[in-house]
Amino acid sequence: MSFGGIIAQEIAAILPTQEVIFISTVKSKSEKPWFMGIAGALHLPDYMPNSLLKRANKLMAYAFSLVNPEKQEVLQSCFENSSPEHLKWAMKSIANWQGGKT
Repeated sequence: MSFGGIIAQEIAAILPTQEVIFISTVKSKSEKPWFMGIAGALHLPDYMPNSLLKRANKLMAYAFSLVNPEKQEVLQSCFENSSPEHLKWAMKSIANWQGGKT
């Protein structure tokens, strides 16, 4: 799932585009993993300790559907270079996203 792909869909809903090409992202709320809906409904990112968001772990790799070690390294870099508050905002935004309008 790609947060950038979700953002691209939201931009395309506002600005005129000829097409939006989806690569490794969800196009609608129904395509999100089941646990994202639960996380949003229960506001789980709000309850995550910041210490859990300082390093990527197996749970986070699973949540982002990453099995490739190289992609897990990219996720680790994101965690190292982002504040826990930003990561919580991003997780809440994905969990509560209602789907593209494109």
